Order: sequence, then C-alpha cells, then structure tokens
Amino acid sequence: SIITAGIYGFIWQMMVLDRWNSYIQRNRGVERISIVGYLLWVFLGSLIIIGPIVAAYKYLHSMNDVARIYNTKLVNAR
Repeated sequence: SIITAGIYGFIWQMMVLDRWNSYIQRNRGVERISIVGYLLWVFLGSLIIIGPIVAAYKYLHSMNDVARIYNTKLVNAR
C-alpha cells in the first residue's frame, strides 16, 4: 500500500465489499452497500468529516451480515 500510495488498499476493500454484497444478495436478496455508495461516503463524505465513519460502519455491518448468514447456515447444517 505504501508503493501504490494507498490506492491498492481501496481496491482491496472494493473487491472484498463486492464479494460480501454478492454473498448477501444470494442469501438474503438485499444489497447492503454498493461500491459507488462506499466510495462516495469515503471521499465526498470526508468534506462533512463524518463520511468515512459512516462508510466504515456500513463496511463492518456488511461483514457482520456475512458472518451471521454463514453461522446460521453452519448451525442449520448440523
């Protein structure tokens, strides 16, 4: 990330967010946060200071949804 001036970190987050969204859509039929929405919160939201915090909240909420779906499937498989 130092070599790419932090751009690779954003690309990695976009790839992870895309995988989480497709997993959530397959299992629940809803999209938690779009990649464009995430980028808008990170970059344009930084003008109102709280934007990156909202983006982090939505990112972590998506991760929690994936874990909840996975754990529910795991318990039901037993």
